[in-house]
Amino acid sequence: MSNGGACLYLLYYGVTGEWADWSGAVQFVLWGSTLATGLITLGLYRYGVSGSEPVANGIR
Repeated sequence: MSNGGACLYLLYYGVTGEWADWSGAVQFVLWGSTLATGLITLGLYRYGVSGSEPVANGIR
């Protein structure tokens, strides 16, 4: 949930041009963070917090 919120905030501020006056390196890092939080969110949505891998030896 928090990763998704962070992604939305980063995406909103990036798209609205709030970062336009910042250096290219900072913008690169911010867009990278936007992408990373988006991918983390998708992974958590798809696999859940605990994951969907099989349980090894019946132990959780």
